[in-house]
Amino acid sequence: KQDLSQKRVFMFLELMEIHFLEKTNTSFYADKIGISSKRLNQILKEKLNLTAKQIIQQRQITEAKRRLVRSEITIKELAFILGFDSMSSFSRFFKKHIGVSPSVFRQ
Repeated sequence: KQDLSQKRVFMFLELMEIHFLEKTNTSFYADKIGISSKRLNQILKEKLNLTAKQIIQQRQITEAKRRLVRSEITIKELAFILGFDSMSSFSRFFKKHIGVSPSVFRQ
């Protein structure tokens, strides 16, 4: 059982790394692994103390910070790359997690 849970954590992390830009819903990953969303979250919570959504959001934030610092793309372009449907929803998300807006972070 221990090994299976660990294997599923690794499967989730590998899938998330490939798909996090376009797939942010837990059910996508659970379906790929062959378990329910609830079970996936139980395993991740047990092993990493985070839900799938929280892990995906952390990855989005890491990517956003990296691109804000290293590239010249606009914040609007970045929002769409990260799968947000508007710049304002991305800005709210970023500010909630980082404490400052994407434009302030970039400066």
